[in-house]
Formats: sequence, structure tokens, C-alpha cells
Amino acid sequence: MGATGRRILIGAAVLVPLAAIGVGGAYAAGLLRPAAPDYRMVEVTRGTVSELVDLTGSVTRVNQASATFPTAGTVTWLGVEVGEKVTKGQRLARIERLPLQVELVKAESELTQARAQYSEDVKAAEDAAKREREAKQQTAKPRQSGTDNGSGRSKDPGASSGAGKDGPPASGPGNPPGPQVVPIPKAMSDLQTAILETNQFCRPLLPTPGTTTLPSPTASPSASASPSLSPTPSGSPTASASPPESPTSSTPPPTPTPPSPTPTQSTSTNPGDLAMCLEKLSTAMAAQQVAFEAVNVSQLALDAQTKALAEAAEAQAKAMAKAAKQQAEALAQAQAELLAQATGAEEVGGSAGPMKAQLAQDLVAITRAEQAVRKARADLDGATLRAPIAGVVGQIDFTENSVASADSGITIVGSGASEVTVRVPLALMGKVTAGRPAEVIPPGATKPVQGKVTSVSLLPNASAPGSYDTVISVAHSPVALTTGVSATVRIEVASATDVPVVPMSATVPIDERQATVQVLGPQGVEERTITTGIKGVTRIEVTKGLTVGQRLVIADPTRPLPSLDIFGNGSEPAPEEEQPR
Repeated sequence: MGATGRRILIGAAVLVPLAAIGVGGAYAAGLLRPAAPDYRMVEVTRGTVSELVDLTGSVTRVNQASATFPTAGTVTWLGVEVGEKVTKGQRLARIERLPLQVELVKAESELTQARAQYSEDVKAAEDAAKREREAKQQTAKPRQSGTDNGSGRSKDPGASSGAGKDGPPASGPGNPPGPQVVPIPKAMSDLQTAILETNQFCRPLLPTPGTTTLPSPTASPSASASPSLSPTPSGSPTASASPPESPTSSTPPPTPTPPSPTPTQSTSTNPGDLAMCLEKLSTAMAAQQVAFEAVNVSQLALDAQTKALAEAAEAQAKAMAKAAKQQAEALAQAQAELLAQATGAEEVGGSAGPMKAQLAQDLVAITRAEQAVRKARADLDGATLRAPIAGVVGQIDFTENSVASADSGITIVGSGASEVTVRVPLALMGKVTAGRPAEVIPPGATKPVQGKVTSVSLLPNASAPGSYDTVISVAHSPVALTTGVSATVRIEVASATDVPVVPMSATVPIDERQATVQVLGPQGVEERTITTGIKGVTRIEVTKGLTVGQRLVIADPTRPLPSLDIFGNGSEPAPEEEQPR
């Protein structure tokens, strides 16, 4: 190699290390300078946002039916699976028929025996009734020559005249009439008249005009019930009656108030006027006593009527109990009479009585045997399940070769609607209304089906106060929405169109109506408090604090997430060591 060639190689060897040093220096300089933040940002835009609430409720299928076995048995054949479509009347499953056939034969045999026994007892009853009729005819022949005229009437001449032994005694000299009771209205009227006449005849005899009125006479409760009059003469010839204190009565008769006296002045007293005044006073006292007695008699009559009503009620209760007993006996007698007509017997007593009781037992045995036959036939017919409606198999309560219990069967879900009943809390009552759209998520599914709110209860639920039953209807429901299952319901409670919206990830909630955001401006990132409105699933409405077009910071990828700070000291992790290139 020449000198020129050696010089080129040496120069190249010198340049390569220098270049490497330059690149490494530049790389080292890049590590020393902090990189600019790499923010992820979004803009405030206009859009539509909907607020949804998730609830859980019970499903009721509108068109659903179940085919069940009438009795327990071993499943010998199962011809359908869950989710399979069936038509009305299609055979679904069958249990073992041999035990059911044996039960039917046994029931029919018992019915035949019961009918045969009844026929034998009817023939025996007819023979017994025939013998009794012949015996009665033989006994009645000697009696026909007797003197009985067949009349059941008594020929005693005294039987039709006069009153009977127990009749009321006639009034006569030996039976004076009882005391006459004066009615209360008449007694009170007589008393008022007597008081007015007393005032009329006695007022002129009063010495002092105008201020003294005649006292009302009262009845004396003495044994003789006669008033005691004690006229007392004074300086002026006057007469006054001093009746004793009136007895206390539960219902005292009202005493009329005499009219106000007219001022009069008497200069002389006529003995005839004084006698007339005393007579009127005596009449008033007697009238008052009569009124008092009338009130007492009325009270006694009322007490007697009350006692009679109580006794009548007690007698009615006893009569009802007796009537119930007689009704039961009459029912048994009627059944015996019906049997008597069937067997030809004419009387219940005699030798036909036991026969009729036996026939009644035979009829009961026949009725029970007929019921057993009908049940055995129904069980045999129900050994094969058939689809009651067209639809899809929703549930099977047994497997093939297993023992199915009574009332276990297969549920068929027909096409049609389903209803989901949820309990809406009181806080949402103003937002959840009839006609609101809703989404129903069937159990085990992720894709919802559309529905709507059809009714909201006006009264709270009795078992869960503070919540109201709300029904969501699904017109075209899938098979999974069958009666008894639980489903998730998502109801739209509020919505807005063409309003400023931002992603939920750009906000940090403060309360129900406020949140903070990071706004990117000319001076960098600043934190701002905004007012929020309707909250959707991924976006939220902004009612105050932002304008359309502003840019918000969602995240800075160069900074760690707070949840990754496992040390809890708030410091950022150390940068990774540079890997050799």
C-alpha cells in the first residue's frame, strides 16, 4: 500500500471516533434538557346528552304458560330442550304409564262393586217394603167394621161455646176491671188545665199585688197518694196550700209556668171563693199525681219492653240453633224419603229404616268410586305433556329418567310482550314518568332491548317505603325475559340537545352541580371550576364556565397515574436507566 493509502485510512480512523463523540454528546445533551409535556386534549363541543338511571326489577311474561304433570312419576321420555320452538299441542315429555293404568283398573273395579252392592240392597229393600205393605193390609181389615166415622172432631157441645180453660176470664161482678192508665199527653194536659184554673180562682185572694205568685202544687209520695192541704188563716183572710216535697222521679213531668199575675187588690174575702180555691188546689194536686203515675207506668212499660227484647234475642239464638239441628235432621230425612221412593217403601220407620241407611251408604260409595275413576283417567291422560301454546321452551323442571313430582312441568314462553316492575326512589319521582324510553337488559345478556315506562304507582310500596312501583313494557321481548327472572332496566330521566358537552374523563366532580377541569391557555394549563347539567354515560353538559372550542387537558402521558404510586409518598418514580444501543 502506498503512502497515500495509509494517510486515508488514518484519517478515517480519526474521524469515526470524533463522530461517535459528537453523537454521544448530542444524546447526552438531550437527556439533560427536560422534554416538553405531551398532553392529551379535547375540545368543548356541542352535542346531545342523556341521563340514565339503572334499576333492577322482576319480569312478568304476558304470554306464558306451563304444562305440568298431574301426579308424580318417572320421566321415560323428554322430547324438547330449552330454547326450542314448539307448536300448540306438541308432545313435550311423558312419565311411566303402567302405574297409572293399574290405578284406573282398580278404580273401575271398585265402581263396579259399589254399583252391584247398591243393586242388591235395592232389591232387598223392595222385598222388605212389599212384606210390610202386605202385613199392614192384613192388620187393617178387622178395623174396618168399627164405629170410627173418620172424623177427628170432638162432639162435646161445650167445646165450641165459651172460652177455653186457658182463655182470659170474662169481666163480671167478681172480676172488677183493672185500673185505667191515663196516657202521658192527656195527663199533662189535665195538669196544665188544673194549674190554670187554680191560678184563676186563687190569685184574687192574694193580699200583696204583683210580687207574689202561686207556688206550683207537687205530688206527695205518701202511701195513700192523697194531697195534704193545710190552709192557714192570717190577718187578712187568705188561703195557702202547703204540699209536701215532691218525690224524686227518673222522668218528672214538666210543670207549666203560670202566667205573670196581674196586680190586684182584695179588700174582702168571700168564703165561697176560698172553698173554690181549695177545691182547685186539690184538683191540681190530683192531676199532678196522675201525671206522675203515668210517667212511672210508661217507664215500667219501657223497662218491660227492653227485657222482652233481650229475652226475644236469647230465644231467637236458641231457636236458630234448634233450627240448624232440625235442618240437618230434615236433610237426612229427605235423603231417606228419596231412597224410599226408589225402593217403593212408604214409611221411614219399621224394617225399611236400616235398609235406607244402607242404601245411602251405597250411594256415597258409588259417588266416591266415580270420582276415583275420573281422577285415574285424568292422571293417565296427563302422563303425556303437550304444549298449551305455541312458543319457545323457557324452562324444564326435570330430566329424562328422573322422578318428576306433581305440578312439575315445562314452561312455554309465547311471542309477545313482557313487563318489568322496578322500584323507583322518591328522588326520581319527578323524572320517571309514563312514556319515558327505557332499555331492558335480559339476564346473562349484554345487548339491551327497547321498552318504555307504562305506569308509575301513585302510592309508595308497602314493603319498601320511599319507593314507587314502576312498570316498563317490552313489546318484542326475547325468550330470556320469562316470568320470575330479574332484569336490569335503564331509564332515561333527562336529555338535552345541542348543548356544550365535554367528556366525563375531563372533569373532576365537586358535587352534584360542580366540577373542575384543566383548561389549556396561552400561559399554560389552569384549573377552572365549571357548572354541570345533565350527566350522560360518557359525556356531561356544561352550563357555565366553558365555551365551545376551548381545549381541555385529559391526561399527560409523561406523568404517572396516581394509582401507580404504591409507595404513598407522592414522589415520581426514578427515570429508567439508559439502555445500551
